[in-house]
Amino acid sequence: TGKLTEGLELLSQYKAEELPPHWTPPPAIGWPDVIPHPFDLALAALEADVSPSVRKMCFGKVQDFLGSSYRSNHNWENLEEHRLIQALTILESDDLLEPKFIESGHEALPYFYTHCKDSRKAVLHEYLSRHGLLPEVPPKD
Repeated sequence: TGKLTEGLELLSQYKAEELPPHWTPPPAIGWPDVIPHPFDLALAALEADVSPSVRKMCFGKVQDFLGSSYRSNHNWENLEEHRLIQALTILESDDLLEPKFIESGHEALPYFYTHCKDSRKAVLHEYLSRHGLLPEVPPKD
């Protein structure tokens, strides 16, 4: 994250209106190779001394990547464990996330938890428990 942090701090020296209006910094969401990963970008923004507009841009990339619609369930479920941990850290860490995005995540995660059959379930359990979102387990007959 060293280079990302440096780049974000440099970008913070400029006002949004000083940048070309059509330009958005990487990553380009929707392209085959998403480099840098939006989660790495957002976590670097948490660590760096960046302007509010740059931080908002970084967290916007996370929102674009995961989505806040019906397809967000699929996006959450496709995260590898280390990316899931990053995403949950981001979800808890910033007040610049749109309420609709947080709500969408909080709707997708319990569903993902109930269908998860690998090591990510423990990560989800911890997060959902901490936020009072753990789904009730139906009694077994």
